[in-house]
Amino acid sequence: GCGGTDLREGIAAALIGEPEPHALIVWTDGYTPWPDEPTPVPMVVCLAGKNKCRPDRVPSWAHVIEID
Repeated sequence: GCGGTDLREGIAAALIGEPEPHALIVWTDGYTPWPDEPTPVPMVVCLAGKNKCRPDRVPSWAHVIEID
C-alpha cells in the first residue's frame, strides 16, 4: 500500500481486451496516477484500507466507493 502503483497500464489493457468491458472496477488505496481523460466506460474506484487516500484525489469522473 501507498507505493504508487501505476494503474493506468492495467486500465489501458482492460480497455483493449476481448470482450470489451462494460465497466471497470479498480481496487486501490488511491496512491496511483490516473488517466488524464475519462474512460470510455464507467469506472468504479474502490478505495480500500486504513491509509486510503482522500476521495478528492480520485478523478472527478470516476465513481468512488470507500471500503473500511
